[in-house]
Amino acid sequence: MHKSVLTGAILVAVLSPLPAFAQDASSSYPSSPEQIQPATVTDPQEFTTKAAGAGDFEIQSSQLALTVSQNADIKAFAQMMIDDHTKAADGLKTAAAAQGGVTLPAAPDADTTAKLQKLQAAGADFDKLYVQMQTDAHVDAVALFSGYAQNGAAGPLKEFAAKTLPTLQMHYQHALALPH
Repeated sequence: MHKSVLTGAILVAVLSPLPAFAQDASSSYPSSPEQIQPATVTDPQEFTTKAAGAGDFEIQSSQLALTVSQNADIKAFAQMMIDDHTKAADGLKTAAAAQGGVTLPAAPDADTTAKLQKLQAAGADFDKLYVQMQTDAHVDAVALFSGYAQNGAAGPLKEFAAKTLPTLQMHYQHALALPH
């Protein structure tokens, strides 16, 4: 009798879903960038401001990762973020100038500054927080760029969003593959 109760308890324990705290953190994210809902941003200035802020965060947080992280995969990802987002920032600047009537923010916004300060204070949890922030940032970026590429005002910014989107989707896939 005890043996069957014990066997049943073991089966229940083995077959039951893991508690939320034990599940892989990446499971809370869409499994592919195509599953991310596009944002509803259609105003060129709003798109430019949000895209510039997101790019600034990607670059600055990744520069920090290069100096703080000891993980080779995270450092390689960070270098890719710096290279690709610097190129995207240049593309945004060019598209905004060609669009006309659109300006880039002069300084990082309060949200970007707060996130960078949190990363700087993360200590031993830096890698985990960096990967989480990068994944979150790329969910937001894919949503922003896909929404603007679909629904934004015709012109250089819409073309820039459509051209940049595949790179952001690739970054999202890379972020999901990093240890969370």
